[in-house]
Amino acid sequence: MNDHLPYNDFFEKLSFENEELDKGRILLSEPWLPDPNFSRSVILLTGQSEDGCVGFTLNKPSELMLSDVVEYSFGEQFPIYHGGPVEGDSLFFLHSLGQELKGAVQVFDKLYWGGDFDQLQFMMKNGLVAQSDVKFFMGYAGWAGGQLEYELEERSWLVKKLNRLNPLSPLNRESWVDVLGSYGKKYELLASFPENPSLN
Repeated sequence: MNDHLPYNDFFEKLSFENEELDKGRILLSEPWLPDPNFSRSVILLTGQSEDGCVGFTLNKPSELMLSDVVEYSFGEQFPIYHGGPVEGDSLFFLHSLGQELKGAVQVFDKLYWGGDFDQLQFMMKNGLVAQSDVKFFMGYAGWAGGQLEYELEERSWLVKKLNRLNPLSPLNRESWVDVLGSYGKKYELLASFPENPSLN
């Protein structure tokens, strides 16, 4: 058990259930997670194996737009999110364009990861892609083999199915409360706890 957790006895009684780790699952940081990179984070896992896990933080928008980091200009503005602390200078994207985009990797159902960026830019310049179709990230979240499992044992994360969440929708840091609360009353209670209980 993680020694820094407040209210251990109380939360043990509430018994929060986790899904199995798998791509397409959502990671929700516990309210007291001390790592500033992941505080109040909603992360979509896009890859999971014995070698580790990969995902993107869905609710940490940056101040950048896509036109700030690529040479082309587009009619519609596409915001960029902080995907995670790994390879923070690299651009990644999730989308719903499917196999229409060469090289795209399916995460689940109609959600895909990556693909031919030149083709994507061409489609965007010609008005074939809307903001609701694609979400851009600088960096990603990554864990070595066994690392995320250890953090789950330490009660740093909750693993849930997507529920009603659309990963491509606009989200911000405050969205963590709504996403966590969407899983039921006891999760609403968890979402109401302050990041630093000592300040209350």
